[in-house]
Amino acid sequence: MLKYLCALLYYHEISRSEIIGVLINKFSYTTKEAIDSFDKLINEFRLNKIIRDESVDTTYEKLVEEANERIVQRDNRNDLRIGQPDIIIIGGFLKLKVNSIHTGDEGFQKTCEELKLNVIPLPKRDITKENEIKKWMKRRK
Repeated sequence: MLKYLCALLYYHEISRSEIIGVLINKFSYTTKEAIDSFDKLINEFRLNKIIRDESVDTTYEKLVEEANERIVQRDNRNDLRIGQPDIIIIGGFLKLKVNSIHTGDEGFQKTCEELKLNVIPLPKRDITKENEIKKWMKRRK
């Protein structure tokens, strides 16, 4: 079953450098460790890369921009405004009809929901526990 589930997991090509940067800056990986870890994740879970095709994707990205603007205006919260990389990523999800999205960012989440995409927020309790374990493991090195 996991074999088939893994074929359904995606990441956007523009996320690669951000993910590697987070591993380096937030979790103190070396550049090599971060790249190797991300490559291992891609291979182990058979992640599919979403590649941007500007001639097609700009239509989807315009829908994302409009949805995000509605969220910002409706909630009167400028902090829900998402940046161009997030617009590109969500546009890629729309293009490929990716419909289960994990995020911890409120603006990203609300924009996806506005576009009727199924969002599964990252579990805060689990993230906190994971960070505690990582700190403990680093002290043991």
